[in-house]
Amino acid sequence: MELYFASAEQTAYLETLSDQGVTHICISYYEWIRRHDTDRLPSGFQIALIPGVSKKEGLDWTEFAKGFIDFTEKNNEQCSLIFDIDAPECPQRVRRDVRNHLDSLPNTVMFPAENETLEELSGHFERIGVNSRLAKSMTPNELRRVRATLYGSNVLDLKILRTGRFAATTTMAWLSPRRYGELWVYSGAKLWHHKAERLQRAVRGHRATIEMLGFDPEKCAANDRDELTGLAIRSMLAMADSFSKRPRDREAPDVSAPESQSEGEPPETEQGVITALFSAESTPKRSTSLLPVISMKEEMGNLKAVSTGDSMRRCDTCNLSGSCPGFESGATCKFSFPVEIATRAQWQAASQVLLETQFDRAMFSHFSDQVDGGMPSKSTGVEIDRFFKTLTAVKELEHIDPPHSEQGAISKALHALEASSGHEEIVLEEDYEEATIEAEYADDGFARWEEDAAAEGRTQE
Repeated sequence: MELYFASAEQTAYLETLSDQGVTHICISYYEWIRRHDTDRLPSGFQIALIPGVSKKEGLDWTEFAKGFIDFTEKNNEQCSLIFDIDAPECPQRVRRDVRNHLDSLPNTVMFPAENETLEELSGHFERIGVNSRLAKSMTPNELRRVRATLYGSNVLDLKILRTGRFAATTTMAWLSPRRYGELWVYSGAKLWHHKAERLQRAVRGHRATIEMLGFDPEKCAANDRDELTGLAIRSMLAMADSFSKRPRDREAPDVSAPESQSEGEPPETEQGVITALFSAESTPKRSTSLLPVISMKEEMGNLKAVSTGDSMRRCDTCNLSGSCPGFESGATCKFSFPVEIATRAQWQAASQVLLETQFDRAMFSHFSDQVDGGMPSKSTGVEIDRFFKTLTAVKELEHIDPPHSEQGAISKALHALEASSGHEEIVLEEDYEEATIEAEYADDGFARWEEDAAAEGRTQE
């Protein structure tokens, strides 16, 4: 994944990024024309050009759009990405005009306008933009279903980036240490964010990681803004590198129009073809079948449901695609988990495996705390509590008569419930809510820096 560092239109910030080895920068057109006399962008960088007016009010949108279109046409060969206007205040007619012009340029990222969904937009454009607010409002399944390449705007949440398989994103979070004295450090496959009031304690906890990244913990604890900024940049680069082995763009669905049309078919337009592909009339009728993970078997005149051990998982949509050693694009899952639980011995063995697995999770979480300097995390307590809940449930199940051996997986479960209905009621506890140990991502709040960036720039000058 490519990470573009924002606010590079300011000379001092650009020099800082260059000193830390950053090659991908994000430049705001609005701030660039306010600070520079030239319309030529800096060389030697991969550049994401954005309008930079998401929070601006009182603009002459028609004039701004005209200037932005002219600027992108002059610099499109130098830009790796060009972002569409993503501003609710911008009139829809202006947004449509900008979109029509940008559509002819390479590497254009389109953002949904009013009442547009990502799925609708992906039927027309190859690259779709997602801002932080929209990304947080969508479920993982909604992000996975988008049949286009996703590009984030101020999206730095690792869970969102992994779920949606983003090809790139921009961030202003690297400015947080310079402006507010906060600590950002990439450790244990997580990007940690600590407020300034917890700085010294956080530095003690991440001391080994800070030194490994090449920075001085003592300077960081003393609120050295340059040291904290360099650490944040290096940490975010390490985070972006962790995505390097993940699959990138997915193939877009084939929505090409048929060569010929017969009477009564929809017109040969892109929208018409998409409608035809998913209309009830054009969908062929098929016979239904059991899910491949379950089969029905008849024994002694009784039907029983049994697990086949097969899987519907596909590498391209799997959450482990970025780290799985068996990943192969377009393939089914390489691994299977055949299970048979028909006797008391098998039941007890399966329970033992679950207990050992949960205990391993608790101990690994404890180990992660130690590696990170001994700072306690919420997840360790959650995993320990979950282990004892699992242990209690297994002990209670041992007092229930075992299901008959000739029954299948589903039948066994139903028999156990039926057998217990006349005895002491079994109350299934609600799932313990997963606690997060991800960083307190502030990407939404960093949008405000765009407004006062000019003020700080004048102060520095």
